[in-house]
Amino acid sequence: LNIYIMKKLFIIPLVLLTLFSCSNSSTNEPTNQENPLIGKWKLIEQKNSDGSSTPPTWTPVTNGYELTFKSDGTYTTTANSTCNSGTYSISNQLISYVNSCGASIVDKTRINSVGVNELVVYDLNCFEECQSKYQKIN
Repeated sequence: LNIYIMKKLFIIPLVLLTLFSCSNSSTNEPTNQENPLIGKWKLIEQKNSDGSSTPPTWTPVTNGYELTFKSDGTYTTTANSTCNSGTYSISNQLISYVNSCGASIVDKTRINSVGVNELVVYDLNCFEECQSKYQKIN
């Protein structure tokens, strides 16, 4: 009987020590993996609804503007000649942009998909369906 109790007294602390020594690796902190958004993107297609019952289709864009996301949380764009930079943040697939011209309005887009060479976003400021497709250029 004494050996049985001694085994339990040895095993219980060992189990507790093992449980509390494990770390939780699934935290909300950023990982060391590279953000796939980082880099320079060029607008190549848009899908915009005209309000009719006909579903919108992708339309090629000639001379599309460029959008560059930097790892320090800043961006630059050739879409606008005056307010062409600012900061961005990503939370739950939403990209929030604040331009450097002091705009109080935050533009938001939802990431539909992002891959090695393609980014598709949905403009949340658009009344009808508005999507943009970008190709990574570096």
